[in-house]
Amino acid sequence: MRFFIVTSVLMAACGGTASEPAAETPAAETPAATEGYVLTDAHEAVLAKADAHDGTEDHVVSECSVCGLGMQGDAAHAVTVGEYQVHMCSETCKGHFEENIAGTLDRVGEIVN
Repeated sequence: MRFFIVTSVLMAACGGTASEPAAETPAAETPAATEGYVLTDAHEAVLAKADAHDGTEDHVVSECSVCGLGMQGDAAHAVTVGEYQVHMCSETCKGHFEENIAGTLDRVGEIVN
């Protein structure tokens, strides 16, 4: 069942047509993206594991969290959560992440744990 959900998300969120690259905007300039979200110890641990998932521990989650770490993210679609910069593969995924940070991190936790 989880495979179906992940596949559906990948197809819906990431399978769209290619668009022009977005202007690179540092995530620090968009603090409203995480407004109202309080980083828990559990989610910080998930971010640490997701950060290490690409083989480098640098406080950058370089694989798209919305796509279950299955797509390479892009700094142009980044959100800062705590001390981590989380890269998404598209503006669509960035929007989904910003709308439900806690839920997305819960799903990522199921993948990395």
